[in-house]
Amino acid sequence: MKDDAWVDVPFDRRTFVRRVGGAAGGALLSMHLAACQDAADQAREAAAAGSGFSILTADEGRRLEAVCATLIPSGETPGAREAGAAHFIDLVLGTFEAGSLPTIRDGLAGLKRRVEAAEGRGTSFADLSATRQVAILTDVEREDPGFFGTARYLTICGTFCHPDLGGNRDGAGWAILGLDPQNAYEPPFGYYDEGHHDREVGA
Repeated sequence: MKDDAWVDVPFDRRTFVRRVGGAAGGALLSMHLAACQDAADQAREAAAAGSGFSILTADEGRRLEAVCATLIPSGETPGAREAGAAHFIDLVLGTFEAGSLPTIRDGLAGLKRRVEAAEGRGTSFADLSATRQVAILTDVEREDPGFFGTARYLTICGTFCHPDLGGNRDGAGWAILGLDPQNAYEPPFGYYDEGHHDREVGA
């Protein structure tokens, strides 16, 4: 996204979904299957043990979960919170995305300082209203694009990947897309290619 894409424009949480959704395909294709399987195994173990975050602290995890939920909010459909995106991110930060840990950790610390400077010491980003969260993340996108871009990328991965890979809990991300998962698919795959498929087969 362009750095000025959010400046002086009224936002709502659904606008965030439309803005971030276009990156989903490239993000998912870049994931490494072996590492994802390792993250999935850890996710199942964590779920069985009833544990929380393993790499991030509880406070960092709560802040990250609020960031994820602002990027892909709940509403008429589930969002990143229901998909368990923050826990997926926590797991992959200990595997194939370990190199992103400093970016996420520093960004979350910066977010804490930003919120406390604006709202008062002890105030958490997770406790702010949805409107205020969007406004703050708008500033973060412009002023800390490294953190914002990494958090967005990982949120999309954690929301829309296959549940076997450790994210998209209970297929919540697929519900956002209106995807009906099947064991096999035949064209046309959806409204978006039905006419094109008809032309290809000479219908």
